[in-house]
Amino acid sequence: MFGSALLAMTALGADLDPSYRGCFFQETFEERTWYRDGWAVAGLGELPRRSRRAQHDGATGVVSDGRWVYQADVPLRPGETRLGVWTRLGGRLLDLPDAGEAALAFGIDDTGGMALRVLEDQLQLVLAGAGFSPDAVEVLATVDVAVPTDDWVRLELDVLSETAIRGRLFSAGAVLLAELEVDGLAPISAGVGFTGVAAAHDSLSVCSDGARPSTRFPPLWSMLSGDPQRTGQRALDVVVPGVLPEQVWSFDVEERGHRPSAPCPLPGYGEEVLYASPAVSGDGRVFVGSQFSCPVVSPGDGWLYALDACTGEVLWDRDMRGWIESSPAISDDNQVVYVGSKSGELLALDAATGALRWSLPTRDAVTSSPVVDAEGNIYIGGLGGYLYAAAPDGSLRWEYAMPPSSAVHTSPALSADGSVVYVSYTQSCGGPFDPGAPCPDIDFALLALDSATGDLLWSMPVAGPVWGSPMVSPYDGTLYVPDFVLPGLSRLYAVSPSGELLWWSEMPAYSNGVPSIAPDGALFVGSYASAGLDGRLSAFEADGTPRWSFLPATGNVNVQASPTLVNGGETLLFGVYGRSEPEVGGGVYAVRASDGAEEWFFETGAVVQSTVGVTPDGRAFFGDWNGVLHALGPALSPLCD
Repeated sequence: MFGSALLAMTALGADLDPSYRGCFFQETFEERTWYRDGWAVAGLGELPRRSRRAQHDGATGVVSDGRWVYQADVPLRPGETRLGVWTRLGGRLLDLPDAGEAALAFGIDDTGGMALRVLEDQLQLVLAGAGFSPDAVEVLATVDVAVPTDDWVRLELDVLSETAIRGRLFSAGAVLLAELEVDGLAPISAGVGFTGVAAAHDSLSVCSDGARPSTRFPPLWSMLSGDPQRTGQRALDVVVPGVLPEQVWSFDVEERGHRPSAPCPLPGYGEEVLYASPAVSGDGRVFVGSQFSCPVVSPGDGWLYALDACTGEVLWDRDMRGWIESSPAISDDNQVVYVGSKSGELLALDAATGALRWSLPTRDAVTSSPVVDAEGNIYIGGLGGYLYAAAPDGSLRWEYAMPPSSAVHTSPALSADGSVVYVSYTQSCGGPFDPGAPCPDIDFALLALDSATGDLLWSMPVAGPVWGSPMVSPYDGTLYVPDFVLPGLSRLYAVSPSGELLWWSEMPAYSNGVPSIAPDGALFVGSYASAGLDGRLSAFEADGTPRWSFLPATGNVNVQASPTLVNGGETLLFGVYGRSEPEVGGGVYAVRASDGAEEWFFETGAVVQSTVGVTPDGRAFFGDWNGVLHALGPALSPLCD
């Protein structure tokens, strides 16, 4: 996806209309010019788990996953969209019962939609009922065609063109094998799915015939913890090896030569570090923010970097005029990246160039990470004690004030339907660099606000401040959030969507992370050393009963990063670091979700507080306090090679 398509476009350079740049696998059919060079069959490996799991028993079953939904609720405009997928007919790569058949579907929802279906000797354009059952398929058009069973073919649908809905079948050599069309069909929303004996999981493309092409697909890991509910399972079905992956590339911020605007007066501080977690776009970019580690200088200095996900090349960087503790968030169309800064603003930047689109001032520094809803609205907290809701154009929709002397370090989370935003707060005073007077008493709470108006829906008390983020279960909407009580133990709370406390469980040390959730409802949350207690990664059953805790043999570990679930939820990836000088080295662990057994450890020699971001090919990205962004994963990738 990323690398080969970009290389092909660069090579064609002057011959390409600028509007095609960034639209992968774009084809000009009138001239039969194909921008598909370098797409390799070799090295694809096994199909992703989601494809095998989602395979229907019926002959016209369609692999459907929310990850492949493109503007699912937005009707398409006439003449706008072309949908295509490369698939392989024949059974050499996987022994599946429906070998020799493939389908590409458009408009997937509970009522069904349209599909382009290829049998061994026939191409069909069909209207399929709910679930795409073979018993509820209306064949709209057919054409006989001889398809090479051991070759890759491309299925295509042009949906809502001005005159007809068309289906096409091409050979791997760009030879048109069949074309059919049907007039007079009603508009269909743009949910997307495909199936085949060996459909490559990166091979879907949605491109515009207009002046501005649509981007490749929505980002997989678009914000802190992967999604607006902060579940940690956005990359659930990505396959990551059970042995230590190799480092594909690394980027050291020192290469850019940035320097702080003022020297740090504290010894051992003043270096540029990567504290925030990266976000990865659906068109091959990794975004990560930095800060110069000087806790007595405010707002400090920081940069936002955009890198090529395949090579680590810096595409652009931007001086953010303050620390970047805020993890970036990417719009669903890959066009905009949002990030908060300690300069006291929420910024929207052009993802391709880094140019400023707009800036929303906040009352104080921002360390909260933004969350973006389905309509493109952005929610973020500020250390001045406010939660802000911004429209896609940067205008302020509403703001909500927390109790006096509060600060919103928390990153807000959204309900599954986006109608509710959940947030909590900490204190705006105290800490090792702000001894001052004792902080006033604050009644801490988890809040639920109406996302459209900012009205308070309910408030539930917790024992201490919240520094991480609530997490919303994708299964029943239950909220999980740890508090942060000094000194000593903390609690993990389970709260119903209506604000009722369901249970709480004691944490083995204090926590400022974000919980993650497994398909079986198990919960994973990190903690770090306090009051003589060791930090660790803890696992709880869905009812709050402890399952296991992971503590390396050294016992010297802090876990502030939120776990990332991969391999169908069987593996957890998370960053760690030492709790005291001189043992401050760190790295990333992979452990089994079932019992906490270690699978591998990648050592960085520096603090890792970054949550691991993932791409569909199994590459993992995270930063450390040496200022290095690491990319681990397969050397050969269908997304890059």
